[in-house]
Amino acid sequence: DIDLSKVLSDDSDANWRDSSGLRTISLRQLDEQLYQTIAAGGRPDAELMNLGGLSRISLVHVDVVEQDIRLIGPAGQPSVGFRLEDLSLLASLVRDQTRPLGCSIDPQEAGLRRAHNMLANPQTVKLLARNPKRVVDQLADAVGPHEVSVFGMPASSPAALALVDADEHMKKVGFGKAQVRPAVRTYFQCLDDGAVPAQSMVRWWFAYRDASIGVNKAGDTFKLPNGCVAVMSEKQWMTAVGRKASQNRDPAADKFAKEFTEKLPELRKSTPAYARLCAIFETALALQLSVDAAGEPSLESWFPTLCGLGALSQADQPVPKSVDGLTTSHKLPSGTTIAVVSGGVQITPSAAAELVKESKFMAESALPREPEVKPAGQAKWWW
Repeated sequence: DIDLSKVLSDDSDANWRDSSGLRTISLRQLDEQLYQTIAAGGRPDAELMNLGGLSRISLVHVDVVEQDIRLIGPAGQPSVGFRLEDLSLLASLVRDQTRPLGCSIDPQEAGLRRAHNMLANPQTVKLLARNPKRVVDQLADAVGPHEVSVFGMPASSPAALALVDADEHMKKVGFGKAQVRPAVRTYFQCLDDGAVPAQSMVRWWFAYRDASIGVNKAGDTFKLPNGCVAVMSEKQWMTAVGRKASQNRDPAADKFAKEFTEKLPELRKSTPAYARLCAIFETALALQLSVDAAGEPSLESWFPTLCGLGALSQADQPVPKSVDGLTTSHKLPSGTTIAVVSGGVQITPSAAAELVKESKFMAESALPREPEVKPAGQAKWWW
């Protein structure tokens, strides 16, 4: 078995670290390189572990004849985010109808009932006016830790841990418990005093943004939108999945979600957690588009080594079960509002892949091809 946490890095050849406006990763050749590395008794080096420095997937090309998928995009930008362990896991999971992947972070029902009973006590309301911090601390104890549920992927996989980490960090930003660059207004800064929500639960999710995917006439090359990921509030999320949202309106939650989404392309450059989250979303979508275009049930026959690596047992890795709940307060001229946050991450590549439309740009653009003579010392699986 390969321990992906132990990397043999060869700093004598760091070409893959160089910035590039357009880098191409051949999964067929990467699979072969991975096989040769394992057969020789070695471990993936930093070049393989970081997928040749790829920092965003802009284009995806599917070569059915060669049974190859090429991931194309800029490389070497800050907070790259792409990892071999995430690619291999997703390659082993993506099917012609991939199940949703992601995580959900929610307060436990018993904790919410305790908090509701506490707020129904008139003495709590009186104490809230005098000492809001004490009430918030008591509420946090009443609600308890938020339960983490991972679905569609092994809960112990590095990708699952990365999604939980990014989701938890986003919610800390929303409540002013963490700062990011560029700055995003917190939930409380978005609150309009004339429209304070009656409910105290704020829900945000990471999901695919509703954006079209370009495709050429041959149907084998796709252009991903510059920003596949969005933060959705409860209203936006329920609308996206065709469910009826609650009657309680929360414009501040909507505003935070919109602003965070708009700034996410820049946030992924400064915050490693968001870089990896976006990379996982883009990889899943790229692989789903490829499976659909190739008409294959899975990628196992094309990339047996890569998929086999993703299917390896990771039972010895930690499983996220709970995170500290976020309960906080903010003083408004009309009183104090208290919020408890929940939500999660949902990756639905099958649904996102349906947002494909023919693009004139794609039809008239030439696909970057492998140069006949590669620079000396450069790996065979990227250029």
